[in-house]
Amino acid sequence: MDFARLSLPQVLDLERFARLAGALRACELGLELYDATGRVVVPLPKDAGPCGQAEGCPQARRELAAAVVRARAAQTQPCAPQGLLVGVPVQPFTTCLGALVACRPAAPAAVAAATVALLEQLLEQSVTVAVQQLEIENLASELLARYEQLTFLFDLGRFVNPADEPARVFDLVTRQLLRLYDASYVATVFHRGAIRQFAVAEGSQAQAALAAEAQRLCQHLAERVQACRRVIVLNDLRALAWEPPLRFTAVLAAPILVDEQCYGTLNLLATAPERPFLNGDIALLELVSKQVGIFLENHRLYERLAAFHQAQKMEALGRLAGGIAHDFNNILSAILGYGEMLRDDLPEGSGLRENAVRLLQAAERAKALVQQILSFSRQQKPARQRVSLVEVAQEALALLRPSLPETIALRHRFETAPATVLGDPTQLHQVLMNLCTNAVQAMREGGGVLEVGPGARRPRRRGGGSPGRAAGCLHLPGGQ
Repeated sequence: MDFARLSLPQVLDLERFARLAGALRACELGLELYDATGRVVVPLPKDAGPCGQAEGCPQARRELAAAVVRARAAQTQPCAPQGLLVGVPVQPFTTCLGALVACRPAAPAAVAAATVALLEQLLEQSVTVAVQQLEIENLASELLARYEQLTFLFDLGRFVNPADEPARVFDLVTRQLLRLYDASYVATVFHRGAIRQFAVAEGSQAQAALAAEAQRLCQHLAERVQACRRVIVLNDLRALAWEPPLRFTAVLAAPILVDEQCYGTLNLLATAPERPFLNGDIALLELVSKQVGIFLENHRLYERLAAFHQAQKMEALGRLAGGIAHDFNNILSAILGYGEMLRDDLPEGSGLRENAVRLLQAAERAKALVQQILSFSRQQKPARQRVSLVEVAQEALALLRPSLPETIALRHRFETAPATVLGDPTQLHQVLMNLCTNAVQAMREGGGVLEVGPGARRPRRRGGGSPGRAAGCLHLPGGQ
């Protein structure tokens, strides 16, 4: 409830006030009531007070009433040789609505203080019951608002998880701020020259225009907030004199500090002049921005901790892979040894000898893979050398051919000069095998042609492009 909009007749029971004031005339007190504009609401009786309507007294009473309204505190001053003026503010709550001025004979300071207390009691007794009820309702509303703010701060500190993404937390914070206020406000998080979160009440119109103006306003305030590192409040944006005029009427911007650095700003913007931002609003936004800063600090620590745990897992995996590679290397030694003896016992040109050669080649590739695993476990870089891609491709295709289904034909074109690259032959062999395997799996249902060769060539369908029979091409460089 805005009590500044109430008039004195609405706040004070003037009939009751007149009766009480009349009872004080026996104490040689003449009372006069002024509103906040200096207009006389209840005049001083002509036969009241020591000086009454003496020259200079009416002007002195008006000046004292104006001073009391400005200071919102009781004041006294002499009036004429034998008089004393005592003024008290009429503010039954927090808003000063006028002043009550008493004219009495000059008295010691103690008597003047007692007169002030008497006038304050008179005003308190004259306040209407309706206004007292309004004040009770207003206090209850303020208490409820404070309760909701404290609940919001408690939930923010309790339920925000450092593992959450900042975008989700920004969305939570801005929407909860709007829940505390109403549809005439906009909440944003501004970071690195752009709005990271923009929240408006559901059903708000012209959101795109509001977002563009919020971006401009947050950009204007960001440097000031970063420089002073404290909350900035502007309750009248007309002084900015922007063309076209802003849709916003007031703004509250608080810095989000992370590791003593300004991460960005948390902003609350008003689109209607409902009321100015008060100290309670400033304190709330400051606490929320601190909570957001604490979350971002914890989130960074969480990410570092997760990266450290991942490094530990990779280290443990490397040790495990190294142990397995050593054991597998022992098995390969036996395969290679017996394979070489088998090859030497078979006659030249026989099919069995050719199979034994293929077996040894596969074992050598497996041995090279084991070396790669050992290099990974020791965090060593793979050895690089000049490798002929054609030789690697021919060897890979020879291993792949027996496993192909009958519906897939394998073709290769190596008529150009051999291409050489600088790399690891085992890794190149594995890459080519994986590519060919993927192509075979893609054509397994309908069949087709798998062609490997140098240069660029478009895939074509087998049999003049019959449906369901695809063709794939793997291209190798055409030269060194």
